[in-house]
Amino acid sequence: MSPFLLFGGVLLAVATVAGADTPVPIDAGIKTHYSQSPDALLQEQVAFLDNLLRFVKPVSVLHEVDDGPLFDPDTQEIWMPVSFSDSIKEYFDDANAPVADVYFHTLMHEVGHVLLNQYSLPLLAREEDAADALATVLLLEYVDDGARIALNAANMFGYESEQYEWFEESDFWSEHSLKIQRYYITLCHVYGSDPDTHSDIVNDEYGLSEERAASCEQEYMRIRSGWLGVLKPYLKR
Repeated sequence: MSPFLLFGGVLLAVATVAGADTPVPIDAGIKTHYSQSPDALLQEQVAFLDNLLRFVKPVSVLHEVDDGPLFDPDTQEIWMPVSFSDSIKEYFDDANAPVADVYFHTLMHEVGHVLLNQYSLPLLAREEDAADALATVLLLEYVDDGARIALNAANMFGYESEQYEWFEESDFWSEHSLKIQRYYITLCHVYGSDPDTHSDIVNDEYGLSEERAASCEQEYMRIRSGWLGVLKPYLKR
């Protein structure tokens, strides 16, 4: 599966089962809503979501919004604004900035919030950290070139972290881990998913030390097992 950009909105058409005590996933289709003609990338996005996950409530992915990225549990909307593309390009300062890759990881992060909300999944860590881990696991396990996509998302965290000359108190009580922490954790999970293939991550350029790398394989295997075990009833494949 290739990475893609969001050019319009996506509606995950789902239903609930009357009288059920717990949310029941429904194998429903996906409908697209957009103001411009869809292209191949949008079609791949729809196909990916349709083939991977089941949902209980309708979820709209909105592109033409001013705020975000975010998930609103009250409206079951994921906001992926056009301005996010511009931010990615600015941080990478490159005409070939991996906009699609960073979008993909971010979208999967927001889908993590959707799943946690709709299925009341057990939460044993901060929700933002759990959503980051879910995004990386889904990319590594189900998407072609998922490691590259996750690494580009990590690089985005790294570039964002460079904007901080010092930290405010609010940076430490934020729901999110620090950007630099998200950078290293994502690197660790990619490396841990296949240490032989990703041995080049352990070097001075990336900054993943040999001491940290030594525990990454076990850490990723545990996170992978945990997420895929919890998601088993909601995965289509």
